[in-house]
Amino acid sequence: VTEGMKLQASSEGIFYAAEVVAVSTSKKRAKAPVKVHFLGYAADYDEWVGADRLRSKALRPDEAGAKPEGKSEGKKGPKGKKD
Repeated sequence: VTEGMKLQASSEGIFYAAEVVAVSTSKKRAKAPVKVHFLGYAADYDEWVGADRLRSKALRPDEAGAKPEGKSEGKKGPKGKKD
């Protein structure tokens, strides 16, 4: 995972289009080392996430650790906030 990479990240179990804005190597961030920006949403929605909440064809399945989930219909954005 590299900065600027486009992928999908989940928020409350729903995957959204996102872009990697930072990758941390700090031990404090070991569980959630990737900061993502959800495309189309304000920076307030940016989140630090772990590999289990990311998916991309560029990631190997064992690297992402996430199982594909179905999309849910709804108008809520990341973290359950309204657009």
